[in-house]
Amino acid sequence: DIYGFHTAHYMTLVLFAIYITYSKHLHIITAWIYRYLNRGRGAYDTERVNGVCMMMDMMEGNASSADVNSGTMGSNHGSELSRLDTLGIYSCSRCGRCEELCPPHIVGEDFSPMETNIRIKKAIEKKSAFYPDFIDDDFISRCISCGACVAACPIGINPMKVLWEIK
Repeated sequence: DIYGFHTAHYMTLVLFAIYITYSKHLHIITAWIYRYLNRGRGAYDTERVNGVCMMMDMMEGNASSADVNSGTMGSNHGSELSRLDTLGIYSCSRCGRCEELCPPHIVGEDFSPMETNIRIKKAIEKKSAFYPDFIDDDFISRCISCGACVAACPIGINPMKVLWEIK
């Protein structure tokens, strides 16, 4: 019966759509979406790092402390990240290319951009603070912000940007 086949086919698609949101294969779908939405942005796209830029302006004397709203500096919860950054965290396929070029990881430090994404994803899922529960001062200070991870990532995920916001 053709209607039974169509019903079984659509039920299979629905069950697969539910399954993939809880599986480790979610990045297969989110990577395409992230790549499309993130097109044209560079590794050091500072327009999205408002807190860091405001703090640097204040330190350089280009802005007073009254101009800087402490409520907008940085992120400490998943809800404070932009949707694009959250999508990037979930799009990481854990291929390890970022680790291969990360200078702190190469010299044996307990740090990698991939581990950054994993920790942030765990914090988002547990609805917990990034700092100090999942990312502490010791972990943050190991990133030298060289951009090698962004250059190596086939999707263009920028874990440095999230670390800057947590800093």
